[in-house]
Amino acid sequence: MRELLLCPQERASKIEAYLRTADNIFVPPLSTHLDLSAYAEKISRYGHVLWAVQNRQNVGMCAFYANCLPEAYLTSLSTLAPFQRTGIGTELLQYLKAWCRDRQFLKIKLEVYQANIGAQRLYQHAGFEVIESRGEKWLMQCNLV
Repeated sequence: MRELLLCPQERASKIEAYLRTADNIFVPPLSTHLDLSAYAEKISRYGHVLWAVQNRQNVGMCAFYANCLPEAYLTSLSTLAPFQRTGIGTELLQYLKAWCRDRQFLKIKLEVYQANIGAQRLYQHAGFEVIESRGEKWLMQCNLV
């Protein structure tokens, strides 16, 4: 059985441990362009973390900032390799969208690397559209109203 757990102000050490485990599933790997410790600290201080938990293991993570209406910002979404293509990413996005709607957010934005075709498909399926090209990345947005 799988459950979703929202943790505002999650411990940076827990976020960092997950990011290190999941590093190579990102396209490109996070550690090639981010200091994982500093990134985890930023998420811990300013963001919310939504965990997908299965058999007492964190198998997916959605980290987002919801600090300033009317926009929330999805900074990280991942599912560990053995659990990919099982609907976890979709569940995390559905929860995020409902949570944001309940708090009167009008849209969610994110950046995704253009090379990350799988993530782009997931986001498009969840209602996100490309609104801007930013070099190697797309800025995508999902309107919630």
